[in-house]
Amino acid sequence: MRSLPSIVPADRFDRNIAECREHADHYKRLSDHYKRLSSASGISKDRAAALKNIARTYVGLAGQLDRLASLARNEQRQGAGLLAPSGDTAQGQGQLHVKVPCDVGGDATGKLR
Repeated sequence: MRSLPSIVPADRFDRNIAECREHADHYKRLSDHYKRLSSASGISKDRAAALKNIARTYVGLAGQLDRLASLARNEQRQGAGLLAPSGDTAQGQGQLHVKVPCDVGGDATGKLR
């Protein structure tokens, strides 16, 4: 039997969504930083390639965090009756609310806690 989803207060959803967006912005800035470093003069091709790969990784992470925030926002609207139920919510059962952990384990400088 499928377990019932957790009910999360709206203010908690809003904080998680904002936190995801904040982290996404941070990783976009890091991506830009590493992309600039990769185009610096006087560095080897191998170093430039590694820096470009790091930049791509950060922009990918930022994109996934943006996507997570959008999904959480849509799920919150669905739970408030603003969107039609989707998935296997047969006969409108179980409006879905999910916890959206967005603590990626780092602080604003990118250092791990």
